[in-house]
Amino acid sequence: MDIAEQRLDSIINNAGEAIIVTNEKGVIETFNLAAQAMFDYDPAEIIAKNIDTLIPNFLHSSHAFETEVQATSTKIGAPGKFRGIVGLRKNGPSFLMDLTLSEIYLDNEKVFTYILRHIADHPKEELVRISTYLDAILQNLPVGVAILEGPEFRYFKINQTLANLNGLSIEDHIGKAIVEILPHAKEMIVPELINILETGVPVIHREFTIELPSNPGHPVNLIDWQIPILNEEKKKQAVVSIVVDVTQLTEAQAMLVQSAKLASIGEMSAGLAHEINQPLGIIQGRAEIVKELMDSNVEIDKGKVLYNLDRIEKEVSRTSKIIKHLGQFSRQVLLEERKHFDVRWLIEESLILQGDTLRTTSIEVKINVMDEIPPIYCDYVQFIQVLTNLISNAKDALCDSATKEIHINAFFENEKICIDVIDTGCGMTSKLQQKVFDPFFSTKTVGDGTGLGLSISYGIIKKHAGRLTVKSEVGRGTTFSISLPIENKS
Repeated sequence: MDIAEQRLDSIINNAGEAIIVTNEKGVIETFNLAAQAMFDYDPAEIIAKNIDTLIPNFLHSSHAFETEVQATSTKIGAPGKFRGIVGLRKNGPSFLMDLTLSEIYLDNEKVFTYILRHIADHPKEELVRISTYLDAILQNLPVGVAILEGPEFRYFKINQTLANLNGLSIEDHIGKAIVEILPHAKEMIVPELINILETGVPVIHREFTIELPSNPGHPVNLIDWQIPILNEEKKKQAVVSIVVDVTQLTEAQAMLVQSAKLASIGEMSAGLAHEINQPLGIIQGRAEIVKELMDSNVEIDKGKVLYNLDRIEKEVSRTSKIIKHLGQFSRQVLLEERKHFDVRWLIEESLILQGDTLRTTSIEVKINVMDEIPPIYCDYVQFIQVLTNLISNAKDALCDSATKEIHINAFFENEKICIDVIDTGCGMTSKLQQKVFDPFFSTKTVGDGTGLGLSISYGIIKKHAGRLTVKSEVGRGTTFSISLPIENKS
């Protein structure tokens, strides 16, 4: 190094402002002492690295940064003066700085000189730091998050988790309306978003099923939270969308529900066998009578033949109804099918599979349904499962009782449809009542039941926006109460 080069190197190193020199590809060749102090890097750590190392990564691809660049028609790499450029220290915190960028040729090679000045105590610096932190949090959350702007709900921001769920890159989303990304957003998501901006009321923990571009034809189960963002004038201008994929959890829950249903069928198997064998025996007997009438040499009594055929038809219908109900009860429900159902009809349907068992154990079932009670909006299979389970538990509680009665009362009170299943059994202590809805908790002996029935029933009623509660007194029976809001279409 000659004297001129030594003097230049000394001037650069002792300058009061940070000076960085790069080649035309942005590779750092010179990094003076002021730059070392500003960025907390030793020359050995930063020399030969790209200048982008000193700019927060999130600015390279963010929508906000691109918009700012387009608005000023400038970008780093073109000579000029720039104010408010964001720098990033080695240990992470960002800061604001002024930049003077010059371009010169040395030995026919283009080099860039960056002269940087830290903007101390600038009010915008704290906002930049907060933005950096929030962006780091957003990108590392294990749940999907997006910010949707304007009347078309365009993606202003989205994290990698949600982009991966949709099967697209972050860049594929930015600036596009949600209907351009999600095939069924127009009918399944946009109405909710419009309502949020109109009312300011967020949507909390909504469960729904939708197809995503990542896997067409295979719907996934999602839970979302949609929260409005207000501007300084308190006007709603954007929505924060938080999304969780619960497909695997839903499938696991469905398997548990199915297991509990099959266990219930196993417990009822003896009664079901008798329930089916009884009409089959009647059918066989009446068929033999008809055959004897047909084979006899006397004139056929048409009235007797029709009477016996009518009995056969009724017993076939009864058996068919039992088998149909058994099939409906045991089938696995993948998607909910909610409709309006008459309350009395639901109660009577839930007794079909247990009718003979209740009769043979001398249990009297008393049904009392209030006149003009509104219909229940529910999934038939799930709701029958709840009632069947409550009746089965009431039956088991009566095994040692002198009075064996189950009362099923349905009424409408305080805008709620209520169904009480009451037994005259042994009752429960307050300690047992606190545990009765816990998964796998059971008062039965080992091998009798799964301990899942009441836990699953509780979840089904909660999913229908209702409540399932218990009230009991030792020696005086137990009451399980279902309470559902009218038109509960949550």
